[in-house]
Amino acid sequence: MFGDTPILRASRAGNLRRVKVLLGNGVDPTVANIFGFTPLYFAASNGHTEVAELLLGKGVDIAARNHYGSTPLAAAASHGHNKIVKLLLSKGADINVANFDGITPISTAASGGHLDVVQLLLDNGADITVADNCGLRPFEVAKTGGHEQIYRLLLSHRVSTTVADK
Repeated sequence: MFGDTPILRASRAGNLRRVKVLLGNGVDPTVANIFGFTPLYFAASNGHTEVAELLLGKGVDIAARNHYGSTPLAAAASHGHNKIVKLLLSKGADINVANFDGITPISTAASGGHLDVVQLLLDNGADITVADNCGLRPFEVAKTGGHEQIYRLLLSHRVSTTVADK
């Protein structure tokens, strides 16, 4: 469906054994479906850390974007997969890369109510001053979504950042 190859399906399902077999048989780990989703994107989106580690070990592009401009880091952040966010950041993923709507990983994490991921992104230097194409910054996204704890965290971080900049 949608051009999903066996490695895409195995990565989405977190079937590490199958992914290893496919890679061992020379399957391209960078193949994408018609929407631009790669095996790494599916592994990140579905929280399959071991599959993501294996794919990264094969040198896949950590910054590969799908047709919406979304990256594996954004996918992991939007679904609250803290371990994969840590992994991708440790491998050099751009913490502030925005999709084609201007939405950054910290905004997707805030929108989804993923406090631990928001904290991790803050701890690693995520820019909370960047607004998306609708003019919303991460703290506004959190407030709109009813995620009060994240809203307060981002707002306090924003205030402390503003004071530190003066």
